[in-house]
Amino acid sequence: MVWHHVLVTLAVPTRLPAVGALRARWFGFAGAVLCLIGSYGAGALSVHDPTKDWPVLGALRHGAGPQVALTFVYAGVAILLISWLFLGRVLRTDDAPSARELLITGAWWAAPLLISIPLFSRDLWSYAAQAHLTAQGLNPYHAGPDQMPGPYLDEVQRAWVDSPAPYGPLWLTAGRLIGLATGDHVYVTVFCMRLLSCLGVVLIAVFMPRLARAFGADPRVATWLVVANPLLLMHFISGGHNDSVMLGLGVAGLALVAEGRRWALGVVLVTLGVAVKAPAILVLAFCVPVYAAQLGGQRVWLRAIGRMAAVSIAAFGAVTLVSGLGLGWVGHLNTAGGLVSWVSIPTGLALFSGRIAWELGFGDVHRILIPNMRLTGEAIAGLITLLLWLSVCRRQPISRTGVARGLGLALAALVLLGPIVQPWYLLWPLAFLAIVPPTPRWQTVIAGITVWAALLVTPQGATLFDRLIAVFAAAVAAVVGAVVVLGQHDSEPAGTRPGPRGTPVATTTKL
Repeated sequence: MVWHHVLVTLAVPTRLPAVGALRARWFGFAGAVLCLIGSYGAGALSVHDPTKDWPVLGALRHGAGPQVALTFVYAGVAILLISWLFLGRVLRTDDAPSARELLITGAWWAAPLLISIPLFSRDLWSYAAQAHLTAQGLNPYHAGPDQMPGPYLDEVQRAWVDSPAPYGPLWLTAGRLIGLATGDHVYVTVFCMRLLSCLGVVLIAVFMPRLARAFGADPRVATWLVVANPLLLMHFISGGHNDSVMLGLGVAGLALVAEGRRWALGVVLVTLGVAVKAPAILVLAFCVPVYAAQLGGQRVWLRAIGRMAAVSIAAFGAVTLVSGLGLGWVGHLNTAGGLVSWVSIPTGLALFSGRIAWELGFGDVHRILIPNMRLTGEAIAGLITLLLWLSVCRRQPISRTGVARGLGLALAALVLLGPIVQPWYLLWPLAFLAIVPPTPRWQTVIAGITVWAALLVTPQGATLFDRLIAVFAAAVAAVVGAVVVLGQHDSEPAGTRPGPRGTPVATTTKL
């Protein structure tokens, strides 16, 4: 059904997009092609790279080739970001493109990245190693890739070679099936794992406009902010992160629950998202007030929680049982692979406090502070989530805008107060904050954050958060770009024009 919807979206003729949107589409496509070419010399390359001796692309691996390839990638990223900003500017005009046209633009931008060497992350190589490990009958919750020496292990980033998998049984079961089909063909396995991640992007593309309509937001703005977002294309298509599957299932499930016709299927989809990565459980929690608002009679909250819990537990239990992997992943949810980044608020505070303690002569205490501060941060994030959820549930009638805002803020708290922050984690809250009708100023802020995060990952997958000059330069570029292109607030934003845009209020519930 999902694939049929995608084919219809791309095949059915639509009106020709506005000239500005059309220029942005092809300008961004050119940027994506530059990224594709540059990936063969500056991407997250294989240790046993067969392309290094190819007649043309192999030249990017020798002499000055890697520097040229790096220039191609960064130029491509810059062009992609500028195209996306201009696309957002066109949305504020009277000749704004439709959500379908924006999806087609996003598909054109994604196509070159789909066939590139992995960019901006080496996680696809780790996914492939875990798939091979699981296909060989080992439990990735008890064994790391180092238990299977060979070509797969050679590609895994050093920080993860002995780390058990922190992912849910659905992801690893899908990886096992791919591993059984691809065997020892590392590149084929990597490409198939990327296709699996792209399935999540397809779910986001199909259901993001539906979610926006169900919540009374403008599907065009939501599609631009999320689906056509270069951060999503860079990290979910080229980087192949499995967050896309978690997020796609969460968006699809919440959309179905909000539409009110197939709430049970919606709960199953969100639960499957939890079976990929645990943060989707917050989406499940905020489905409760959306569903409860649709019920009539007495004790709607007990009925809503009881029904959803029964469906969710059955779905998760079935996936876990079929996988045969057990619940060992729960103990690895806080695995950070030894990564330390100040962008995580508790980690940053621990580093700052440890530095002060060192200067005062108390010795090196940051190794003690970091785990304790992280634990405190997770507790605070849990408390914030609970307060946001209670605030949404107490409001009568239930406001769907409040649900979207509460879920987005809860995910933002989880990201910023978690043990480690990766740039693509910002897509978790953005997917739901995008369906809160944003003002032009907030659109500019979101766009600036996107540009900043996109510039802080190297093509090989290293983050630049520890390079203060790079952080500052990226921030300046993000502010200048977003303000120059989107900073004009004279035009009325698409999300505030008359039509089916307002924030609907669900039916009043009786406690």
